[in-house]
Amino acid sequence: MDSSGQQSNNMIPIDELDQFTLIEPPQTSSASPNVYADYNVHANGQRVSTDAVMAASIRKHHPDLGLTITPADECDLLAFAAAGNATAEEDTLLSLPSLTWRQFRAPPRRNLYGAVESKVSFARYRYKWKMSQYSAAEFLLYVVEGTQQGSFRPVTMVYILSDRTNAWYVDSLIRAASMWVLELHNEILVYDGYWRKNKELYESVQNASWDDVILDDDMKKTLIADVEGFFDERSAYLSFGIPWKRGVVLHGPPGNGKTISIKAFMHSLSARSQGSIPTLYVRDFNYTYQVHDVFAKARAQAPCLLVFEDIDTLVKPHLRSYFFNEVDGLENNDGIMMLATTNHLDQLDPGLAKRPSRFDRKYLFPNPSQDERTQYCEYWRKKLIDNQDIMFPANLSPAIAVITYDFSYAYIKEAFVASLMYIFTNRSVPPTTSSRSKFVADPSTSPATSCNHCGSNAVTTASTGGGDDGNDDNDDLDKVLLWGVMKEQVALLREEMESSLYQRQPKSDSRTHTHTTTQLHAPDDISILQSTNSLIEKFLDAYPDFPQHNPMDIDRYMESHPELKLALEAVKPRDSSVIGEVHEASAKTMRDHGAIGEDRKFGGGVSVPWPGSSFAPTTRDGCTAVTAKGGFKYPNSDLTGGIL
Repeated sequence: MDSSGQQSNNMIPIDELDQFTLIEPPQTSSASPNVYADYNVHANGQRVSTDAVMAASIRKHHPDLGLTITPADECDLLAFAAAGNATAEEDTLLSLPSLTWRQFRAPPRRNLYGAVESKVSFARYRYKWKMSQYSAAEFLLYVVEGTQQGSFRPVTMVYILSDRTNAWYVDSLIRAASMWVLELHNEILVYDGYWRKNKELYESVQNASWDDVILDDDMKKTLIADVEGFFDERSAYLSFGIPWKRGVVLHGPPGNGKTISIKAFMHSLSARSQGSIPTLYVRDFNYTYQVHDVFAKARAQAPCLLVFEDIDTLVKPHLRSYFFNEVDGLENNDGIMMLATTNHLDQLDPGLAKRPSRFDRKYLFPNPSQDERTQYCEYWRKKLIDNQDIMFPANLSPAIAVITYDFSYAYIKEAFVASLMYIFTNRSVPPTTSSRSKFVADPSTSPATSCNHCGSNAVTTASTGGGDDGNDDNDDLDKVLLWGVMKEQVALLREEMESSLYQRQPKSDSRTHTHTTTQLHAPDDISILQSTNSLIEKFLDAYPDFPQHNPMDIDRYMESHPELKLALEAVKPRDSSVIGEVHEASAKTMRDHGAIGEDRKFGGGVSVPWPGSSFAPTTRDGCTAVTAKGGFKYPNSDLTGGIL
């Protein structure tokens, strides 16, 4: 209509409009015999919301009962009953059909039994719950799987029917069952895009013990006090007005006890007499909402241990800012102890590694010292003490510790596993045959291994009588088969280490055209070699009278210092064909610094450069390990560097 009340010319008369036909959804017959009939009609046609259809049908067939609907994911009443908190019996009195799958759940290990379990799509149950010693309630339950609008996966809903006067009992039941679902029942929460309870991980950490973690005693005590003591000190934090949260980073080369320490924490915290502390283990996240999910769950579970293993790979650049805000933003993180690990602390963002209030303490897990390697060998000896096929005398442990310098615990473990498997595989071969002689040295030509720098000795006597008391010192250690096999395996593993240890490339500064040499890195990416200048100083401190230039003086000096000659005789020089090449510019830089000299002939005919000419791996024992392996052949030059 226009302002004058006349019909506007641009309006279409009603009788000229297109006619549309409204298609009504299929109507269920009012005479349907039961709820399942309505579900069957719904499930076999187009559907959007199972919840709406089921609610209408249940109210139609149970008009005198009150209806409450709750999602099974958050309130699993059937699991609550299976745990002994209630009883649930499938209702078959009215011959109501059900739709239930019987499916096999595969075991986590091949030698275990799986389980046949039910997956309910539609069923009705008589449910009884005893609230207390004096009160109980009965309910009628429909458990129905269907679809919800906006959901891409099936959703299981629970429809609770009760007397309208017992609505309070329904709320109490939902609260009790939901709290039970939130609790961990011999499980660990694991996040890998979503949270799930992992019973297998929980069972695996039950065997973890701090007795199996070989660390410096003071460091172990401090670490345990920092993490476990945090949960006992809430009152102290509150009294000082300090937020009750903490962060600890375990860092260092791989294979030195970071993961086993986390397992030990998981076990000890779950078994606390003062109250179990749950562990939340984060494997991966890729989106900011997932970072939020992680910390939201941690806040709900607090006090708790929140574990980020290999955090340098978890906190990706696009997540960094959001992660920082979750750690120390406006949210309350009281009761959360964050425990992170990394093999590369230098690659960790400074906002995590150096910013206070995020990760406050950092513990280095270095390659083990000689004493710690001996302890680890003793750990293996005790494991094998009842094995009659393995001779493992007590004095074999310090001997293995000497030859495994610069090894991580993981490498030492591999040496033991490979050696034991070799012995097991060849157990049918008599020990006096040539197969044994491959690994057993001639005692007359096997010198004791010692080092004047640190005073360490490889013991050369051993008991041969059964294995574990080490009282008979009359026989040569080289008669022990395990010792011979172990030396061979250690040599192979050391070659594997050095294949990446002695690969290096020069760094070039394009602005000044100067070259510098990078530190050589072990497979664990932690440098065990010192820079040229500092190494020369270290060597000259140990041998202040060493002649650095005159070849004849060097030869005479070597003759007067048999420990150097012995060390060089004890190793096999690396084949020049596998020596890595280094750019001539890098060689020139080293020559300019006095770090490279001409080849010298040391005692025993082993050709290596003079000791001040290159790098030497330095162990925590304070001993410079001298080896003729790993020299560098410089192209277009008659100079040969070497790794001493």
